[in-house]
Amino acid sequence: MIYLTPMIAFWAMAQPIEILSKHDVCFRLEAMEMADQEVRQRWIEAINRKTADLALVQEMHFVDRQDTDILKEIVARYGWPTIGEFGRDCSHSAWLLVQHADHDVRWQEHVLKLMKPLVRRRQARGDDYAMLIDRVRAAHGQKQLYGTGFDIKDGKLVLKPQEDPAHLDERRRRVGLMPMKQYRRLAEEAFKPRK
Repeated sequence: MIYLTPMIAFWAMAQPIEILSKHDVCFRLEAMEMADQEVRQRWIEAINRKTADLALVQEMHFVDRQDTDILKEIVARYGWPTIGEFGRDCSHSAWLLVQHADHDVRWQEHVLKLMKPLVRRRQARGDDYAMLIDRVRAAHGQKQLYGTGFDIKDGKLVLKPQEDPAHLDERRRRVGLMPMKQYRRLAEEAFKPRK
């Protein structure tokens, strides 16, 4: 990931999409990812302190909607940010923003169609693609294929239902995801309150 100073992040966010070079698009996407992660970290900390409120959830949804609108403009102008043209980190940043676009499942489905041939050509990450598949399936009330999504129940992470759990790790391995046991441990660690 490119290290963004506050000034570079501000500049990247202020520029109209149509004047951005591909390098500048990466600055923009990574600045958006930073904002996305910052509000989500505050939300996790508020849940752990039992102080999460509607204002924080609304802020997170505002960031998600704004990011979705901007990413749609970027994709319309430049296509999906591929690893070869934009770099692995930039492509991953774009995926993360789509992953959090739960308010627009049709957009997520569209991105899955864009990513599918790119994954085969190694121009998009297989693990990103798998996580988005699970996100869309969960939105439609279907079981996950890769076991990447959790719900929060009573302050704890609970894995969403999966198809064929006996072969879950095999499917995860094929797309570049770590074994389920390790993934669950990392997810629980990330959700723990920070001291």
